[in-house]
Amino acid sequence: MAESFAVVEDLEGRWRPLTPAERARAGVLLGAASRRVRRQFPETDARVASGDLDVLEVVDVVAGMVKRVLMGGDTESLTQQSQTAGPFSLSQSFGNPMGDLYFTANDVATLSEGGARRAFSIDLTPRV
Repeated sequence: MAESFAVVEDLEGRWRPLTPAERARAGVLLGAASRRVRRQFPETDARVASGDLDVLEVVDVVAGMVKRVLMGGDTESLTQQSQTAGPFSLSQSFGNPMGDLYFTANDVATLSEGGARRAFSIDLTPRV
């Protein structure tokens, strides 16, 4: 089994110290995020070994994925909040309420072969 790209200390260094319970969960999630990177971008290990991709960029992506999960129900992940004074109402929307591991567009650009994908066009006009 391939090892995780990031360890708990990598996540803490990029975010904040974790509680013991968070550390245990983060360890499991870091492994899951690393497997997801390898499944979605199977050339990642080879690109890191060849120097084509900086391993620290992969660590950043994996740690970011796990951070988004751990922030799931935390006020840090609030994307919208509204309050009403009478008769008392509060509404909040969170960035990752289900606690899913996912790639952002920036993550995909970082891990994609050749960097960010670029737009292109294809001429469908028939040649006569």
